[in-house]
Amino acid sequence: MEDTQRGAGERDPLALLRELAEQGVTVRARRGRLSVDAPPDAPEELLDRLTAAKEPVLAAITAHPGLPGPRVAAADPEPRPSGRPFPVTDLQSAYQVGESGFPELATPAYIAHGFEVPGLDTGRWHAALRTVLTRHEMLRAAVGPDGRQRVVPLDDGWGPALVDWSHLDAAEARAAFHRERETAAALLPGLTDGPQLGCAVYSARGTTFVLLCLRLFVLDARSIGLLCRDLADAYEGRAFAGPPVERGYFAR
Repeated sequence: MEDTQRGAGERDPLALLRELAEQGVTVRARRGRLSVDAPPDAPEELLDRLTAAKEPVLAAITAHPGLPGPRVAAADPEPRPSGRPFPVTDLQSAYQVGESGFPELATPAYIAHGFEVPGLDTGRWHAALRTVLTRHEMLRAAVGPDGRQRVVPLDDGWGPALVDWSHLDAAEARAAFHRERETAAALLPGLTDGPQLGCAVYSARGTTFVLLCLRLFVLDARSIGLLCRDLADAYEGRAFAGPPVERGYFAR
């Protein structure tokens, strides 16, 4: 009975936040406290319910960063040892469906970033990629035959694809790189293999281009920015700006 009541208590704040949002009320968490922005015609009864439930509402915003308001610090979830299967989320399941079925209909959800980096040290970039893939284990997630995901080891031979464009000058390479970006998904390993990141380095005369492809199965909008920041820090040999992200379904 106690467990049932606890579960209901966890659901109530989310329902209350949805009701508040429908009435134009924005609830944020700032420095461990709630900040409320309500229109003049917001129902008083609804605001009274928020006042009475401020602690569980704050906990709900902490546990669900997609709700209105910035995320506040939360305790680390229970670790998932590498190799042990765990379920996919509803969103991941939708991405998985998009890549299943007939190969000609498969549509991976991804984001691609292209950069021109004159003087790129390919050895350092290779090492930076491996460092970040090791740091964020969800980038190494793979979906098994049972439909659950596992964190798999990074293969010793994994590295960016190196493409020799020495026959192209900078202007020709820029035009060619623009075309390459349209096929960036081809860099991604299979969803059942991992890692969920692909990269190619194109070395032309006088300049270098990097194409980075990230599968959204393991990333969200905030994760992508953190990942790019960590890649830059690893390449430059700087200490990472923050501790490793908490273990979870996304590399955020």
